[in-house]
Amino acid sequence: MHNLKITAWNLLWGNPGRQRGNLILERLKNTQADIYVLAEAMSPMISGHIVDAGPDWGYGQQSVKRKIQMISRQPWTDIKREESPAALKGRFICATTKTPIGAVRVIGVCIPWFMAHVTSGRKDASRWSEHLEFLVALQPIIKAECRRGLPLILAGDFNQCLPRRYARKDVYSALRVALGGALLPSQGIEIPGHSSGLLNHIAIWPMETISAKIENTWSGYEGEHRLSDHAGLCVSLSKNPA
Repeated sequence: MHNLKITAWNLLWGNPGRQRGNLILERLKNTQADIYVLAEAMSPMISGHIVDAGPDWGYGQQSVKRKIQMISRQPWTDIKREESPAALKGRFICATTKTPIGAVRVIGVCIPWFMAHVTSGRKDASRWSEHLEFLVALQPIIKAECRRGLPLILAGDFNQCLPRRYARKDVYSALRVALGGALLPSQGIEIPGHSSGLLNHIAIWPMETISAKIENTWSGYEGEHRLSDHAGLCVSLSKNPA
């Protein structure tokens, strides 16, 4: 049976060539993934075919920092970025790539944290407003992408736990609406040392045709070294028999 391995992690701007960045890179390589969806990543982070959401998410133009990037063993096609509403800009990327289970459509996201643009950046937001605006905009995008007929994978930094842990109820509800009908292998996973739970997730449509299992999860720590404030995960996907 052919399997597709996909890794999702927030790298907290780990810089390749420095100790923390090298430890992060080792963790990533050890997953031997076909697709990496990396939030707060330096570009390029790992070899492969790279697409990203661009250098501007409202905190000024960046040179090598990317809020979200996706790396695949095979080239990306039909690449789509969203810049409206402002909450999506620099935080959303969508593209198609060939994998061991066939062509798949992948959406990479770094959903704004609850204080985005409140006291920094544009300083024109309230708590959770950017996050909620992103989710409301994401809902019709997912529905449209599902109509393409390809398996759809949504991965990245959701900045929320599944099930709800600390998010406002209306914000969590908006996430559940966006994820309606998805297979959620990362739901309910606890990571030692991360009281906030798993914040990076992988969701798959249609759940009737795809099976998924967690290959590996890891904390953001390597001994005394903090690699990231997020835990990471790798998920293996396979097609169900027709």
